[in-house]
Amino acid sequence: MLSNKFIRILIVVNGLIFLFLMSTVLYKEFISPLFRSTVRTNQGIIVGEEFENAIEDSLQLQSIKYNGPFTIQNSSFLYFPVYITTYDEARDFSGLSGANRSKYNIDYSSGRQQIINIVFTDENRNVINTLLERKGIVSDIEIKHLPDKPKNVDTTYNHLCYLIGFNDSNKDSKLDDNDDHDLYVSNLDGSNLTQISHDVDIVSYELDTKKSIINIRYKERTDEREEYKKIKFAKYDLTTGKWIDYEELNNHLLELEKLLITKPTN
Repeated sequence: MLSNKFIRILIVVNGLIFLFLMSTVLYKEFISPLFRSTVRTNQGIIVGEEFENAIEDSLQLQSIKYNGPFTIQNSSFLYFPVYITTYDEARDFSGLSGANRSKYNIDYSSGRQQIINIVFTDENRNVINTLLERKGIVSDIEIKHLPDKPKNVDTTYNHLCYLIGFNDSNKDSKLDDNDDHDLYVSNLDGSNLTQISHDVDIVSYELDTKKSIINIRYKERTDEREEYKKIKFAKYDLTTGKWIDYEELNNHLLELEKLLITKPTN
């Protein structure tokens, strides 16, 4: 027969398991919904047929949020990132009742906030520029903030860098990180936005303010398997506006790989 002590232990363990299960159910059903936002962050801008159908029905699927202001190195300018959000229920912007919202309850998985634009102002919050004039995703930005001490300001810092995508290249009806992006540069106030990469996928980039160049690592944008693509090195000269490949380095690295398919000599 089981000892009384063992029976008491079983009762306590079972009680704890029951309490844990009940707590989980209560949290999911009653507590968690109280903290759920009615607007969800989404990983991209909805485009294509779903967007067009919603516009025809006078329904808005997404909205924006914004943050800031943030300072910009070597200037008195401020910038405000603008993010995309997706409504749990499409918003009727026509003022008419009875619009068919049910078919537009978008259920994209939430992810990190996606910047869709940047607003630049002066120190008094007067708008100077808006970075993009059409729909796009800013998947990466390189903007240095003002340092705590004025003596640490980099006076050679005169450009901002971005990775921006404008087209739903993978045709999934979303404009997001998974689409093709190109490298752009602008002045510190967001003006003179210039595309500097074409038909390549940027792996990384680094602004060298002292030399007025951007050092770039990239891959060719082809249908070749991703694992076969080679990283190449280039620079963009901010003074001349020219893209220059480090051809000697790129060729040398390709020659090294050829050793893997060369039969050893005796």
